[in-house]
Amino acid sequence: MHDSLASHLVRRGIQAATARQTPQSADADIQQLATEIQSRLLSPVSLAVLITTTIIFLVGYTLVEYPLRFVIVDLAVVEHTTPTTATETSDESERNGLLESDFEHDNKGDDGVVADVEECKSEQMKGQPQRRFHVDSASSSSSSSSSSSSSSSSTLATQNIGTAIAHLRSRGGFRSLYRGFKMGMAYSAIATVLDEMMDSSPRGPYGMNYSLANWWIAGTVTSLALFGLHCQWTHAIIRTSSASNTTSASGQKSLGSPATKKGWTRFVPGVWSRHLILPNLRVHIAVFISMNATLVAAMFSVRMSKDLGIIVAICMALVPILVGLSTSLFAVFPAIIALVRVEASLLPESDEAVVPFDRTFGGRIDYSGRRLSSCQYVLRNLTTYGAWRQVGWETYARVVAIYVKFVLVSLVICLFASLVYVLEFYAILGKYAPALGDLVQAYRQQT
Repeated sequence: MHDSLASHLVRRGIQAATARQTPQSADADIQQLATEIQSRLLSPVSLAVLITTTIIFLVGYTLVEYPLRFVIVDLAVVEHTTPTTATETSDESERNGLLESDFEHDNKGDDGVVADVEECKSEQMKGQPQRRFHVDSASSSSSSSSSSSSSSSSTLATQNIGTAIAHLRSRGGFRSLYRGFKMGMAYSAIATVLDEMMDSSPRGPYGMNYSLANWWIAGTVTSLALFGLHCQWTHAIIRTSSASNTTSASGQKSLGSPATKKGWTRFVPGVWSRHLILPNLRVHIAVFISMNATLVAAMFSVRMSKDLGIIVAICMALVPILVGLSTSLFAVFPAIIALVRVEASLLPESDEAVVPFDRTFGGRIDYSGRRLSSCQYVLRNLTTYGAWRQVGWETYARVVAIYVKFVLVSLVICLFASLVYVLEFYAILGKYAPALGDLVQAYRQQT
């Protein structure tokens, strides 16, 4: 009985001493815990592990992002959407060549017929009407059937990610997936530096920008200053060979392009880039509208969800997400696709594209035809309506599908990276890992 009474008194004494612990001693314990965690995280081995993991994931994500987000998307934007017409000319010339070779082969040794063939060729070169020859019905039917089968089996190179990767690897191997990579990295680095230099808006916690207007102005000015470099990047992605001159095979001078300039002048905005000013500005106007619409929707959602039920609050939280997705899909995406198409239309005629390519995109973008009035030109190149006129629904749906797959792949990579980081933190902190939550909670209470 005496032992139980003594142990009860000791336990009550310990509880009383713990309850009387001063805030200074609690702060000291928190400070000691923070020091121990910091020493473990900042040890050379821990830093080496974390830095190596970060570099691996950044390099891996870049190697996945660049082909999906830039190369395949740009090729899907510029690819001709009717592959049968792209092979029509080659099939016709191949059929004519086969007919001539078969005719000469079947009549080998007949001097009169061979001479007739040579005379027909000379008359065709002089511009005279070509003579008609009898063609065997069997050969005609076989050639037409082979032509129809090849037309039916032909599909778009960028129909999906798999076909696009196979097409690129067939054209240039694995390196073809990273077409224009150096130009893209140079553009991203220069644009980031210029944007940070011009963006002088006040910063909040975690680097948050308080002024959307200043951010938009800095991004717009940077884009307008570097659209020559961006156009060069697009051309490096879609073309198969570099331009040797500015004159096409027909002898007509092609529209200007940074690929036709020499040295540093190809990166400087000039007369050739007048058709890129409004499309670049249209992209940033669409981004500004989308961000502000999303911000207004978020403010409206917060105001309306006060003092309401949880169901209403969840529904109101979805409003800014839906607004952001809608404005991005129907304003930003068409503007970006139209910009890439305008840049691709300036590709010199001496260059060839890696996919079937029509520089006018079925007449949607044609600067060599009739001249538009100033109002029509602005309406076509500065408005969302004009962007949709230059895009087309089939191309838009294919590009959005590829981009959605890229977003899903990015989410998988980010989730895997987060899991690896959590495991590394637990391995580094050891027994102090469970106390990390208490340290974060104490920091929040102090701030």
